[in-house]
Amino acid sequence: MKKNLVLFAAFVACAAISCSKAVEPVKENNEPAQQEETTPTHGMRTVTITASIDDATKTSYAADGTFSWTAGDKISVLGDDDNFYTFIAKSTASSSVFTGTLPDGVSLGSRAYFPADAGHTTTQFNIPKEKNLVGNPSADIPMIGTKGEGDSFSFTHCAGAAQLTITNIPDGIESVQISIVNASLSLSGPFTIKEDGGGHYYWEPLGKTDDRDTFIRKVTVASNSAQVYLPYSCDSSYGNLWAASTISVIGYDALETSTTLLTGKTMGALGTFTRAHIKPLTPLILSNLSRVNWEDAGVVTSNLNPSDSRKCLTELKVIADSYYMYVRLKGPEDISDYVGNYLDVYLSDGQLGGGHYSLADNNKYWSTEGDIVYREEHKGTITSSSLSMTINSKSVETKTENDGTTIYWYLALPRSAHSLLSSTGTVYVGFVLWNGWDVTGVIPTKYSSMLSVSLP
Repeated sequence: MKKNLVLFAAFVACAAISCSKAVEPVKENNEPAQQEETTPTHGMRTVTITASIDDATKTSYAADGTFSWTAGDKISVLGDDDNFYTFIAKSTASSSVFTGTLPDGVSLGSRAYFPADAGHTTTQFNIPKEKNLVGNPSADIPMIGTKGEGDSFSFTHCAGAAQLTITNIPDGIESVQISIVNASLSLSGPFTIKEDGGGHYYWEPLGKTDDRDTFIRKVTVASNSAQVYLPYSCDSSYGNLWAASTISVIGYDALETSTTLLTGKTMGALGTFTRAHIKPLTPLILSNLSRVNWEDAGVVTSNLNPSDSRKCLTELKVIADSYYMYVRLKGPEDISDYVGNYLDVYLSDGQLGGGHYSLADNNKYWSTEGDIVYREEHKGTITSSSLSMTINSKSVETKTENDGTTIYWYLALPRSAHSLLSSTGTVYVGFVLWNGWDVTGVIPTKYSSMLSVSLP
Protein backbone atom coordinates (compact mmCIF):
# COMPACT_ATOMS: atom_id res chain seq x y z
CA MET A 1 0.00 0.00 0.00
CA LYS A 2 2.82 2.41 0.92
CA LYS A 3 4.49 1.68 -2.40
CA ASN A 4 1.26 2.48 -4.18
CA LEU A 5 0.94 5.77 -2.30
CA VAL A 6 4.46 6.76 -3.36
CA LEU A 7 3.66 5.99 -7.00
CA PHE A 8 0.43 7.97 -6.77
CA ALA A 9 2.23 10.97 -5.34
CA ALA A 10 4.76 10.83 -8.13
CA PHE A 11 1.95 10.71 -10.70
CA VAL A 12 0.28 13.78 -9.19
CA ALA A 13 3.56 15.68 -9.23
CA CYS A 14 4.16 14.83 -12.89
CA ALA A 15 0.63 15.90 -13.78
CA ALA A 16 1.08 19.21 -12.03
CA ILE A 17 4.33 19.88 -13.88
CA SER A 18 2.67 18.93 -17.18
CA CYS A 19 -0.29 21.25 -16.60
CA SER A 20 2.01 24.17 -15.83
CA LYS A 21 3.66 24.12 -19.26
CA ALA A 22 2.79 26.94 -21.67
CA VAL A 23 0.55 26.05 -24.63
CA GLU A 24 2.31 26.42 -27.98
CA PRO A 25 0.67 28.58 -30.70
CA VAL A 26 -1.71 26.54 -32.87
CA LYS A 27 -0.36 26.58 -36.39
CA GLU A 28 -2.30 25.66 -39.52
CA ASN A 29 -1.01 22.09 -39.58
CA ASN A 30 -2.64 21.38 -36.20
CA GLU A 31 -6.27 21.37 -35.15
CA PRO A 32 -7.34 24.25 -32.85
CA ALA A 33 -6.88 23.54 -29.16
CA GLN A 34 -9.90 21.89 -27.57
CA GLN A 35 -10.80 24.39 -24.88
CA GLU A 36 -13.71 26.50 -23.73
CA GLU A 37 -13.99 29.49 -26.06
CA THR A 38 -14.53 31.86 -23.12
CA THR A 39 -11.55 30.60 -21.12
CA PRO A 40 -8.28 31.34 -22.95
CA THR A 41 -5.24 30.13 -21.01
CA HIS A 42 -1.47 30.05 -21.07
CA GLY A 43 -0.64 32.68 -23.67
CA MET A 44 -3.48 31.91 -26.08
CA ARG A 45 -6.72 33.81 -26.51
CA THR A 46 -9.97 33.03 -28.26
CA VAL A 47 -10.74 35.30 -31.21
CA THR A 48 -14.06 35.69 -33.00
CA ILE A 49 -14.33 36.96 -36.56
CA THR A 50 -17.11 37.33 -39.11
CA ALA A 51 -16.61 35.83 -42.58
CA SER A 52 -19.03 36.60 -45.40
CA ILE A 53 -19.32 35.59 -49.02
CA ASP A 54 -19.21 38.47 -51.49
CA ASP A 55 -22.53 38.89 -53.31
CA ALA A 56 -20.60 38.76 -56.58
CA THR A 57 -19.47 35.24 -55.78
CA LYS A 58 -22.13 33.20 -57.50
CA THR A 59 -22.05 29.44 -57.72
CA SER A 60 -24.41 27.02 -59.40
CA TYR A 61 -24.26 24.26 -56.81
CA ALA A 62 -26.66 25.98 -54.40
CA ALA A 63 -30.34 26.26 -55.23
CA ASP A 64 -30.37 30.06 -55.01
CA GLY A 65 -27.08 30.48 -56.89
CA THR A 66 -25.11 31.66 -53.88
CA PHE A 67 -22.58 30.02 -51.63
CA SER A 68 -23.17 29.49 -47.90
CA TRP A 69 -20.85 28.45 -45.16
CA THR A 70 -21.56 25.15 -43.45
CA ALA A 71 -21.18 24.89 -39.69
CA GLY A 72 -17.80 23.27 -39.08
CA ASP A 73 -16.13 24.76 -42.17
CA LYS A 74 -12.50 25.62 -41.47
CA ILE A 75 -10.56 28.58 -42.81
CA SER A 76 -6.89 29.55 -42.50
CA VAL A 77 -6.53 33.08 -41.12
CA LEU A 78 -3.24 34.96 -41.43
CA GLY A 79 -1.77 36.47 -38.30
CA ASP A 80 0.53 39.51 -38.32
CA ASP A 81 3.34 37.09 -37.39
CA ASP A 82 2.96 35.60 -40.94
CA ASN A 83 1.60 32.31 -39.56
CA PHE A 84 -1.83 30.91 -40.40
CA TYR A 85 -4.33 29.82 -37.74
CA THR A 86 -7.45 27.67 -38.11
CA PHE A 87 -10.87 29.19 -37.45
CA ILE A 88 -14.15 27.22 -37.48
CA ALA A 89 -17.61 28.30 -38.68
CA LYS A 90 -20.35 28.27 -36.05
CA SER A 91 -23.36 28.46 -38.37
CA THR A 92 -24.63 27.68 -41.86
CA ALA A 93 -25.17 30.97 -43.67
CA SER A 94 -23.57 33.25 -46.24
CA SER A 95 -22.18 35.22 -43.29
CA SER A 96 -21.03 33.26 -40.26
CA VAL A 97 -19.10 33.73 -37.04
CA PHE A 98 -15.80 31.84 -36.94
CA THR A 99 -13.77 31.23 -33.79
CA GLY A 100 -10.14 30.29 -33.31
CA THR A 101 -7.20 30.99 -31.04
CA LEU A 102 -4.26 33.37 -31.50
CA PRO A 103 -1.15 33.74 -29.35
CA ASP A 104 -1.09 36.76 -27.06
CA GLY A 105 0.46 39.68 -28.91
CA VAL A 106 -0.52 38.38 -32.39
CA SER A 107 -3.21 40.28 -34.29
CA LEU A 108 -5.27 39.32 -37.32
CA GLY A 109 -3.57 39.75 -40.66
CA SER A 110 -5.04 40.92 -43.95
CA ARG A 111 -5.91 37.58 -45.59
CA ALA A 112 -7.74 34.28 -45.04
CA TYR A 113 -8.17 31.14 -47.15
CA PHE A 114 -10.88 28.50 -47.54
CA PRO A 115 -10.53 25.59 -47.12
CA ALA A 116 -7.95 25.53 -44.34
CA ASP A 117 -4.69 23.80 -45.21
CA ALA A 118 -1.20 23.55 -43.77
CA GLY A 119 0.43 24.35 -47.12
CA HIS A 120 -0.95 27.87 -47.60
CA THR A 121 1.48 30.79 -47.68
CA THR A 122 1.04 34.52 -48.13
CA THR A 123 1.67 34.13 -51.87
CA GLN A 124 0.50 30.59 -52.65
CA PHE A 125 -2.78 28.71 -52.29
CA ASN A 126 -2.23 25.01 -51.60
CA ILE A 127 -4.50 22.27 -52.97
CA PRO A 128 -3.63 18.99 -51.23
CA LYS A 129 -3.14 15.93 -53.38
CA GLU A 130 -5.31 13.78 -51.10
CA LYS A 131 -8.14 14.75 -48.78
CA ASN A 132 -10.78 12.87 -46.80
CA LEU A 133 -14.09 14.76 -47.03
CA VAL A 134 -16.32 11.98 -45.66
CA GLY A 135 -19.01 13.59 -43.52
CA ASN A 136 -18.09 17.06 -44.80
CA PRO A 137 -20.91 18.64 -46.85
CA SER A 138 -18.79 21.54 -48.10
CA ALA A 139 -18.01 21.94 -51.77
CA ASP A 140 -14.36 22.55 -50.83
CA ILE A 141 -13.84 25.10 -53.60
CA PRO A 142 -11.00 27.62 -53.03
CA MET A 143 -11.85 31.10 -51.78
CA ILE A 144 -9.67 33.96 -50.58
CA GLY A 145 -10.86 36.39 -47.92
CA THR A 146 -9.75 40.01 -47.52
CA LYS A 147 -9.92 41.72 -44.13
CA GLY A 148 -12.37 44.59 -43.88
CA GLU A 149 -13.46 46.78 -41.01
CA GLY A 150 -13.04 45.38 -37.53
CA ASP A 151 -12.64 41.61 -37.41
CA SER A 152 -14.50 40.86 -40.65
CA PHE A 153 -13.38 39.10 -43.82
CA SER A 154 -15.04 39.11 -47.24
CA PHE A 155 -14.44 35.99 -49.38
CA THR A 156 -14.50 35.52 -53.15
CA HIS A 157 -13.73 32.43 -55.22
CA CYS A 158 -10.35 32.29 -56.92
CA ALA A 159 -11.16 29.47 -59.37
CA GLY A 160 -13.87 27.70 -61.26
CA ALA A 161 -14.61 24.04 -60.63
CA ALA A 162 -15.80 20.92 -62.40
CA GLN A 163 -18.63 19.14 -60.60
CA LEU A 164 -18.23 15.40 -61.13
CA THR A 165 -21.18 13.24 -60.08
CA ILE A 166 -20.81 9.47 -59.73
CA THR A 167 -24.12 7.57 -59.87
CA ASN A 168 -25.32 3.96 -59.68
CA ILE A 169 -22.88 3.22 -56.86
CA PRO A 170 -23.60 -0.30 -55.53
CA ASP A 171 -25.66 -0.79 -52.38
CA GLY A 172 -23.51 -1.14 -49.27
CA ILE A 173 -20.88 1.35 -50.45
CA GLU A 174 -20.81 4.22 -47.93
CA SER A 175 -17.93 6.28 -49.32
CA VAL A 176 -15.86 6.46 -52.49
CA GLN A 177 -12.35 7.61 -53.24
CA ILE A 178 -12.26 9.41 -56.58
CA SER A 179 -8.83 9.77 -58.19
CA ILE A 180 -8.18 12.04 -61.18
CA VAL A 181 -4.85 12.03 -63.00
CA ASN A 182 -3.77 14.35 -65.80
CA ALA A 183 -0.79 13.58 -68.01
CA SER A 184 0.25 17.19 -68.54
CA LEU A 185 -1.27 19.47 -65.87
CA SER A 186 -0.76 20.03 -62.16
CA LEU A 187 -3.99 19.38 -60.27
CA SER A 188 -2.61 19.75 -56.75
CA GLY A 189 0.12 21.47 -54.78
CA PRO A 190 0.90 25.21 -54.37
CA PHE A 191 -0.45 27.69 -56.93
CA THR A 192 0.82 31.27 -57.08
CA ILE A 193 -1.96 33.74 -56.25
CA LYS A 194 -2.53 36.64 -58.62
CA GLU A 195 -5.02 39.51 -58.68
CA ASP A 196 -7.02 40.42 -61.78
CA GLY A 197 -7.25 44.14 -61.03
CA GLY A 198 -10.93 43.90 -60.15
CA GLY A 199 -10.38 42.71 -56.61
CA HIS A 200 -10.56 39.03 -57.48
CA TYR A 201 -7.81 36.48 -56.96
CA TYR A 202 -6.93 33.63 -59.29
CA TRP A 203 -4.08 31.36 -60.32
CA GLU A 204 -2.67 30.20 -63.62
CA PRO A 205 -2.61 26.53 -64.53
CA LEU A 206 0.79 24.91 -64.31
CA GLY A 207 2.36 22.18 -66.35
CA LYS A 208 2.88 18.84 -64.67
CA THR A 209 5.48 19.00 -61.88
CA ASP A 210 6.61 15.78 -60.20
CA ASP A 211 3.51 14.06 -58.78
CA ARG A 212 1.26 17.13 -58.87
CA ASP A 213 -0.76 15.54 -61.67
CA THR A 214 -3.02 13.76 -59.17
CA PHE A 215 -6.17 14.88 -57.30
CA ILE A 216 -7.73 12.41 -54.83
CA ARG A 217 -10.83 12.99 -52.70
CA LYS A 218 -12.76 10.57 -50.49
CA VAL A 219 -16.41 11.60 -50.19
CA THR A 220 -19.67 10.32 -48.71
CA VAL A 221 -22.14 8.27 -50.77
CA ALA A 222 -25.83 9.25 -50.47
CA SER A 223 -28.65 7.54 -52.39
CA ASN A 224 -26.08 5.60 -54.45
CA SER A 225 -24.45 8.84 -55.65
CA ALA A 226 -21.42 10.93 -54.75
CA GLN A 227 -20.00 14.27 -55.88
CA VAL A 228 -16.54 15.78 -56.02
CA TYR A 229 -15.56 19.32 -57.01
CA LEU A 230 -12.30 19.76 -58.91
CA PRO A 231 -11.05 23.37 -58.69
CA TYR A 232 -9.33 24.80 -61.71
CA SER A 233 -8.07 28.10 -63.06
CA CYS A 234 -10.25 30.09 -65.43
CA ASP A 235 -7.56 30.39 -68.10
CA SER A 236 -9.45 29.27 -71.22
CA SER A 237 -6.29 28.16 -73.04
CA TYR A 238 -5.99 25.16 -70.71
CA GLY A 239 -9.59 23.95 -70.68
CA ASN A 240 -9.36 21.24 -73.32
CA LEU A 241 -6.25 19.69 -71.79
CA TRP A 242 -8.71 17.84 -69.58
CA ALA A 243 -9.00 15.34 -72.42
CA ALA A 244 -5.90 13.68 -71.00
CA SER A 245 -7.48 13.18 -67.56
CA THR A 246 -8.51 9.75 -66.31
CA ILE A 247 -10.80 8.81 -63.41
CA SER A 248 -10.65 5.84 -61.05
CA VAL A 249 -13.12 5.07 -58.25
CA ILE A 250 -12.70 2.85 -55.18
CA GLY A 251 -15.70 2.11 -52.94
CA TYR A 252 -15.68 1.48 -49.19
CA ASP A 253 -18.33 -0.26 -47.10
CA ALA A 254 -19.10 0.28 -43.40
CA LEU A 255 -16.05 -1.82 -42.44
CA GLU A 256 -13.80 0.17 -44.81
CA THR A 257 -13.40 -2.85 -47.07
CA SER A 258 -12.41 -1.54 -50.49
CA THR A 259 -13.82 -2.47 -53.89
CA THR A 260 -12.55 -1.15 -57.21
CA LEU A 261 -15.54 0.33 -59.04
CA LEU A 262 -13.84 2.02 -61.99
CA THR A 263 -10.33 2.17 -63.42
CA GLY A 264 -8.81 4.62 -65.89
CA LYS A 265 -12.01 6.13 -67.34
CA THR A 266 -11.19 9.00 -69.69
CA MET A 267 -12.70 12.31 -68.57
CA GLY A 268 -12.48 14.11 -71.91
CA ALA A 269 -12.28 17.82 -72.75
CA LEU A 270 -14.20 20.20 -70.50
CA GLY A 271 -13.85 23.48 -72.34
CA THR A 272 -13.47 26.72 -70.39
CA PHE A 273 -14.12 27.59 -66.74
CA THR A 274 -15.69 30.69 -65.22
CA ARG A 275 -14.46 32.03 -61.91
CA ALA A 276 -16.87 31.36 -59.06
CA HIS A 277 -19.05 29.08 -61.16
CA ILE A 278 -19.38 25.32 -61.36
CA LYS A 279 -19.19 23.39 -64.63
CA PRO A 280 -21.48 20.37 -64.09
CA LEU A 281 -20.22 17.36 -66.01
CA THR A 282 -22.38 14.63 -67.46
CA PRO A 283 -22.87 12.20 -64.57
CA LEU A 284 -20.56 9.22 -64.63
CA ILE A 285 -22.85 6.19 -64.30
CA LEU A 286 -21.12 3.16 -62.85
CA SER A 287 -21.88 -0.24 -64.31
CA ASN A 288 -22.47 -3.14 -61.93
CA LEU A 289 -21.60 -5.73 -64.56
CA SER A 290 -18.77 -7.24 -62.52
CA ARG A 291 -20.96 -7.42 -59.39
CA VAL A 292 -24.13 -9.09 -60.73
CA ASN A 293 -25.07 -12.26 -58.87
CA TRP A 294 -26.11 -14.40 -61.81
CA GLU A 295 -27.78 -16.92 -59.50
CA ASP A 296 -30.04 -14.26 -57.98
CA ALA A 297 -33.77 -14.91 -58.22
CA GLY A 298 -34.21 -11.67 -60.18
CA VAL A 299 -32.11 -12.94 -63.10
CA VAL A 300 -34.24 -14.31 -65.92
CA THR A 301 -32.75 -17.30 -67.72
CA SER A 302 -33.29 -19.17 -70.97
CA ASN A 303 -31.61 -22.56 -71.28
CA LEU A 304 -31.26 -22.87 -75.01
CA ASN A 305 -30.14 -26.50 -75.49
CA PRO A 306 -29.20 -26.40 -79.19
CA SER A 307 -28.67 -29.57 -81.18
CA ASP A 308 -25.13 -30.90 -81.50
CA SER A 309 -25.13 -30.08 -85.18
CA ARG A 310 -25.77 -26.43 -84.50
CA LYS A 311 -22.91 -24.94 -82.49
CA CYS A 312 -24.30 -21.82 -80.88
CA LEU A 313 -25.07 -20.07 -77.60
CA THR A 314 -26.46 -22.36 -74.92
CA GLU A 315 -27.71 -19.99 -72.25
CA LEU A 316 -28.98 -16.40 -71.93
CA LYS A 317 -29.28 -14.60 -68.57
CA VAL A 318 -30.55 -11.03 -68.21
CA ILE A 319 -31.21 -8.57 -65.38
CA ALA A 320 -31.49 -4.76 -65.33
CA ASP A 321 -30.94 -1.87 -62.96
CA SER A 322 -31.94 1.75 -63.47
CA TYR A 323 -29.14 2.42 -65.97
CA TYR A 324 -28.07 -0.83 -67.64
CA MET A 325 -29.37 -4.15 -68.90
CA TYR A 326 -26.85 -6.80 -67.91
CA VAL A 327 -26.49 -9.89 -70.09
CA ARG A 328 -24.57 -13.13 -69.71
CA LEU A 329 -24.26 -15.38 -72.75
CA LYS A 330 -22.89 -18.90 -72.56
CA GLY A 331 -21.42 -21.04 -75.30
CA PRO A 332 -19.28 -24.17 -75.72
CA GLU A 333 -15.53 -23.62 -75.82
CA ASP A 334 -15.16 -26.12 -78.66
CA ILE A 335 -16.41 -23.60 -81.19
CA SER A 336 -12.89 -23.46 -82.51
CA ASP A 337 -12.89 -20.18 -84.37
CA TYR A 338 -14.96 -17.14 -83.37
CA VAL A 339 -12.85 -14.79 -85.47
CA GLY A 340 -15.09 -13.00 -87.95
CA ASN A 341 -18.27 -13.90 -86.07
CA TYR A 342 -20.88 -11.36 -85.01
CA LEU A 343 -23.33 -11.05 -82.16
CA ASP A 344 -26.67 -9.43 -83.02
CA VAL A 345 -29.20 -8.08 -80.50
CA TYR A 346 -32.97 -8.03 -81.05
CA LEU A 347 -35.52 -6.11 -78.96
CA SER A 348 -39.31 -6.38 -79.03
CA ASP A 349 -42.14 -4.75 -77.09
CA GLY A 350 -44.15 -7.99 -77.25
CA GLN A 351 -47.08 -6.25 -78.95
CA LEU A 352 -48.51 -7.78 -82.12
CA GLY A 353 -48.51 -5.38 -85.01
CA GLY A 354 -48.56 -5.54 -88.77
CA GLY A 355 -46.58 -8.77 -88.83
CA HIS A 356 -43.78 -10.65 -87.25
CA TYR A 357 -40.19 -10.18 -88.23
CA SER A 358 -39.87 -12.31 -91.33
CA LEU A 359 -37.33 -15.11 -90.90
CA ALA A 360 -36.12 -17.37 -93.67
CA ASP A 361 -35.51 -20.44 -91.52
CA ASN A 362 -37.43 -20.55 -88.25
CA ASN A 363 -35.61 -23.72 -87.25
CA LYS A 364 -32.73 -21.36 -86.47
CA TYR A 365 -34.68 -18.33 -85.25
CA TRP A 366 -37.59 -17.74 -82.89
CA SER A 367 -41.08 -16.33 -82.83
CA THR A 368 -41.05 -12.92 -81.15
CA GLU A 369 -44.72 -12.88 -80.06
CA GLY A 370 -44.60 -9.30 -81.30
CA ASP A 371 -42.84 -7.04 -83.77
CA ILE A 372 -39.08 -6.67 -83.67
CA VAL A 373 -38.80 -3.00 -82.73
CA TYR A 374 -35.06 -2.83 -82.86
CA ARG A 375 -32.29 -4.98 -84.23
CA GLU A 376 -28.60 -4.28 -84.37
CA GLU A 377 -26.89 -6.68 -86.73
CA HIS A 378 -23.19 -7.35 -87.22
CA LYS A 379 -22.19 -4.77 -84.61
CA GLY A 380 -20.77 -7.13 -82.02
CA THR A 381 -17.46 -8.77 -82.98
CA ILE A 382 -17.08 -11.93 -80.91
CA THR A 383 -14.16 -14.31 -80.34
CA SER A 384 -13.36 -17.00 -77.78
CA SER A 385 -11.53 -14.39 -75.67
CA SER A 386 -13.27 -11.08 -76.36
CA LEU A 387 -16.43 -9.30 -77.38
CA SER A 388 -16.77 -5.73 -78.63
CA MET A 389 -20.17 -4.24 -79.33
CA THR A 390 -22.24 -1.10 -79.72
CA ILE A 391 -25.99 -0.55 -79.47
CA ASN A 392 -27.41 2.42 -81.34
CA SER A 393 -23.80 3.65 -81.63
CA LYS A 394 -23.36 3.64 -77.84
CA SER A 395 -20.47 1.61 -76.45
CA VAL A 396 -21.30 -1.56 -74.58
CA GLU A 397 -19.12 -2.63 -71.64
CA THR A 398 -18.11 -6.27 -72.07
CA LYS A 399 -15.90 -8.94 -70.58
CA THR A 400 -15.19 -12.58 -71.44
CA GLU A 401 -14.34 -15.65 -69.38
CA ASN A 402 -13.09 -18.91 -70.86
CA ASP A 403 -12.43 -21.86 -68.54
CA GLY A 404 -11.36 -24.22 -71.31
CA THR A 405 -14.76 -25.89 -71.48
CA THR A 406 -17.29 -23.06 -71.50
CA ILE A 407 -17.14 -19.43 -72.60
CA TYR A 408 -19.13 -16.66 -70.90
CA TRP A 409 -19.65 -13.29 -72.54
CA TYR A 410 -20.89 -10.43 -70.33
CA LEU A 411 -22.51 -7.21 -71.59
CA ALA A 412 -23.81 -4.02 -69.98
CA LEU A 413 -26.23 -2.43 -72.46
CA PRO A 414 -26.89 1.27 -71.65
CA ARG A 415 -30.63 1.71 -71.19
CA SER A 416 -30.31 5.18 -72.65
CA ALA A 417 -29.43 3.61 -76.01
CA HIS A 418 -33.04 2.84 -76.97
CA SER A 419 -36.54 3.87 -75.90
CA LEU A 420 -37.51 0.24 -75.25
CA LEU A 421 -34.72 0.00 -72.69
CA SER A 422 -35.14 3.45 -71.15
CA SER A 423 -38.80 2.93 -70.23
CA THR A 424 -39.96 0.93 -67.24
CA GLY A 425 -41.99 -2.22 -67.86
CA THR A 426 -41.20 -5.28 -69.95
CA VAL A 427 -38.91 -5.73 -72.92
CA TYR A 428 -38.25 -8.87 -74.93
CA VAL A 429 -34.64 -9.53 -75.85
CA GLY A 430 -32.79 -12.09 -77.93
CA PHE A 431 -29.34 -12.54 -79.47
CA VAL A 432 -28.07 -14.29 -82.55
CA LEU A 433 -24.56 -15.56 -83.11
CA TRP A 434 -23.59 -15.29 -86.77
CA ASN A 435 -20.84 -17.53 -88.06
CA GLY A 436 -20.08 -16.16 -91.49
CA TRP A 437 -23.31 -16.74 -93.45
CA ASP A 438 -24.34 -19.69 -91.29
CA VAL A 439 -26.90 -18.35 -88.81
CA THR A 440 -26.89 -20.07 -85.42
CA GLY A 441 -29.60 -18.72 -83.17
CA VAL A 442 -29.57 -18.11 -79.46
CA ILE A 443 -32.98 -19.80 -79.29
CA PRO A 444 -32.87 -22.21 -82.24
CA THR A 445 -36.01 -24.17 -81.34
CA LYS A 446 -38.92 -23.46 -83.66
CA TYR A 447 -41.52 -21.01 -82.26
CA SER A 448 -39.59 -20.25 -79.07
CA SER A 449 -40.20 -16.87 -77.45
CA MET A 450 -37.69 -14.13 -76.81
CA LEU A 451 -36.71 -13.68 -73.17
CA SER A 452 -39.02 -11.37 -71.19
CA VAL A 453 -37.12 -8.91 -68.99
CA SER A 454 -38.59 -6.59 -66.34
CA LEU A 455 -37.11 -3.07 -66.37
CA PRO A 456 -37.22 -1.17 -63.04
